[in-house]
Amino acid sequence: MQASVRPRAAIFDLDGTIVDSEPGSQAALRQLFGKYAVPCTDELIAQFVGRRGAEVFAELDLFPGRDPAELAEEVGRLHRAMDLPAALPFPGAVRLLREIRLAGDPLGLVTSGGRWYAVPRLRQLGLLELFAVIVTADDVTAGKPDPQGYLRACRELGVAASSCVVFEDSPAGVAAAKAGGLYCVAVTTTHRASQLGRADRVVADLAEVSWPLAVADIRLSVPRRPARVTVVSSLVSLSGDRRDGLRGPRRPASRACQRAAAWRRGRWPAAEPGRDPGRQGPDGTAAGAR
Repeated sequence: MQASVRPRAAIFDLDGTIVDSEPGSQAALRQLFGKYAVPCTDELIAQFVGRRGAEVFAELDLFPGRDPAELAEEVGRLHRAMDLPAALPFPGAVRLLREIRLAGDPLGLVTSGGRWYAVPRLRQLGLLELFAVIVTADDVTAGKPDPQGYLRACRELGVAASSCVVFEDSPAGVAAAKAGGLYCVAVTTTHRASQLGRADRVVADLAEVSWPLAVADIRLSVPRRPARVTVVSSLVSLSGDRRDGLRGPRRPASRACQRAAAWRRGRWPAAEPGRDPGRQGPDGTAAGAR
């Protein structure tokens, strides 16, 4: 079932979504490949975007005899040793983050980077205090595209996944959000729109987004509600999705239901033979007294 709702929380990726830091990360990767004389291409480097480095190294198997986790740590050391200019936030990012907090909705961060990297980066940007929850590569056993990080953030925020919006820039991040049942807005800061096709909405950057998202912009998947049973003066009626999902020919309404419907329309039917015409209607008022 699809239902229009107002989101109750927002969860952001960091690199490539909030801050323009991917060039520095990619430069460190190229240094590592060059150190071990392993050829690399732009397409190869792009596979690391939005993902935990150790998992990508394990999948590629380009460094025989070397531990993927140690390779990822070495990339981190190379990155820290580089004399890089401060990475700047993307247009609209800081404004949107503050807009969400001013609205009283909690913010979470899910990044494939380590905590050693994410916390100083947010502090440098003056954004650390805005986030109620930060989930890093150190906090999960499986990184994006696995939804584990996003689902953990939802639990720690105390908000159902179906009530959260994720902001991402990579195919792996979008896949993680959708696998977890979250609505996803993707920005085309590091990938083409065609590579982000699984996202619910694709924008150039966060300058195109305002909070709260307009109802027309968000259609979150929510679980199918069980039928509600309402008992009124011995009349039982079904409401909710079950009524709409009944299959087969519609059964004639019972006499009791017909009389209840007539009462709601203000036309309590004439008394049947042998019944008291002055008895009360379903809500306790005298028949016909509207």
